[in-house]
Amino acid sequence: YASIRSSQEVKANQTSVTDAEVFQLEAADRTDRSGKVKWAIHASNKKYWNCESSNVVADSTDPSNPKSQFDIEWHKQNIALVASNGKYVVRKANGQLAATGVEATEDAFFVFEMINRPILVLR
Repeated sequence: YASIRSSQEVKANQTSVTDAEVFQLEAADRTDRSGKVKWAIHASNKKYWNCESSNVVADSTDPSNPKSQFDIEWHKQNIALVASNGKYVVRKANGQLAATGVEATEDAFFVFEMINRPILVLR
């Protein structure tokens, strides 16, 4: 599971789910007339995933920052995330997530799991 459990750095190295492995997708930019939406990923530490360098960290407070926005591509039952630098977010051998992939390979695929949480958020 992708997680911020050990730090603000996002890693895919956990085997169980706590709040540190649950993220909220927020539509951050809907200005593209093609229907494509940029997504911000909100972590339990109240920060957004950010791709300031090639590493993915949960340290941004601004979902409108382009470096905190991702495209989501569906690949059958999996998704792939494309960072603002145009690269795919991939898992490194140590579990760290980095936006360095040039194509959607197995290391760039994530299972999208929707959780029914008893929370109502109105905006």
